[in-house]
Amino acid sequence: MMKKLIFLTAAMLTLASTAFAQFGYSTTSDAVFTPVTPCRLFDTRTSQGGTGPIDAAGTKGFAVWGQTSYTAQGGAATNCGLDAAANTEAVAVNLTVVLPSAGGFITAYPTGAALPVAATVNFNAGDIKGNFTVVKVQQTGTAPNLNIYSTSTLDVVGDVVGYFARPKGANLSCTNPPE
Repeated sequence: MMKKLIFLTAAMLTLASTAFAQFGYSTTSDAVFTPVTPCRLFDTRTSQGGTGPIDAAGTKGFAVWGQTSYTAQGGAATNCGLDAAANTEAVAVNLTVVLPSAGGFITAYPTGAALPVAATVNFNAGDIKGNFTVVKVQQTGTAPNLNIYSTSTLDVVGDVVGYFARPKGANLSCTNPPE
């Protein structure tokens, strides 16, 4: 019970503070989370249709929204439920590293942004290791929207479980009531 209370208090403080807002915070609107059925966005393994591993100290970009199919990057043959019309700010993804050549880390970040000083997944040589994360994405509508940097040569798999976008306004109209 105490752990739940502490978590709830921390969550309320986080929501009330602008210091924690990394995406979606606005005085007029916040990002809205839309869950999707887990779906493969990318898989760099060539055996799975991907484009090959990320090289050591290399970066690879991926399309994460607005696509009709993700097969070109080893993903699903669908749009994964990602609304092309939504102004996607971030995606909730499970990132899995597959058989890295050496220990290290990957960092996921929006295309066009500077490489952050933070690891998304830490791993040892030969691991198959995943981590759930929410990653801000580039919003211009051109792919790639998400970059992954790796310290070691490895394959990476990305499965989306939801996205954050600005809320859509309801298409309401006001008319005069009948007399």
